[in-house]
Amino acid sequence: MIPPPRTRIFVPRAGDGWLVLDDPDALAIRRSLRLQPSDRVACFNGNGLEHHYQVKESSRGRLVLELIQSEKNLRDVLPPITVFAAATKGKTKDRAARDLPPLGVTRIVFYRAGRTIGEPSESASPRLQKIAIEACRQCGRSTIPPVTVSNRSLPELFQTGEVSPQRSLLFWEAAGGAGAWPSLDWMKELTLIFGPEGGFSPEEIEWIRHAGIPMAPLGRRILRAELAAVVGLALVQARRGLFEQCPAGSSGGAE
Repeated sequence: MIPPPRTRIFVPRAGDGWLVLDDPDALAIRRSLRLQPSDRVACFNGNGLEHHYQVKESSRGRLVLELIQSEKNLRDVLPPITVFAAATKGKTKDRAARDLPPLGVTRIVFYRAGRTIGEPSESASPRLQKIAIEACRQCGRSTIPPVTVSNRSLPELFQTGEVSPQRSLLFWEAAGGAGAWPSLDWMKELTLIFGPEGGFSPEEIEWIRHAGIPMAPLGRRILRAELAAVVGLALVQARRGLFEQCPAGSSGGAE
């Protein structure tokens, strides 16, 4: 069995028989890895498939690739899981966009919390999406979680009907001890909710309790907002078996 290529490139047109790449990102990868004719690379476009190519031409101005085979990436066979994280100031959202995709998140939404400093900038979504794509390239995923920054609050997001309180889990320091975790076995789709660094406001806590959203703690220590999202997702995925051995035949790591 021929091992999968270790070099991975995000290409929107991945899957075409021939690819001619002349964009700066692809050429930067060519230079850093010194790709030569006959080398093999994996390309993905977010549809869950891994496309294996062979380098036919590698010059200063372009990279020409020929498709060898396409296969489903078994690393992406995971239950849907969305993360709602309170928007934080500055570029701290970058860390969540970088660290959540390797843990199997399928959607990331940064929302406006009662104690969010300033108005969340929806214009930051494309930059955060690019960070998530690079994280998927590095960790071996072939699906890309959409990343959006929203000016809507939690109640407003739930009012749209796209999120169900019964399929959600909210992390809060006052939720109780380790025994307070609800069962996740029946939840095929799950939304995890994380608050801002200043904690939920009294009004938000009242709404959360009234909505009947299940809650869970994250331990005794107070975590930064972006770290709490990573820790909470990792704990949930561990309970769902994410960290079991990857199925045979799945694509390998990436450079």
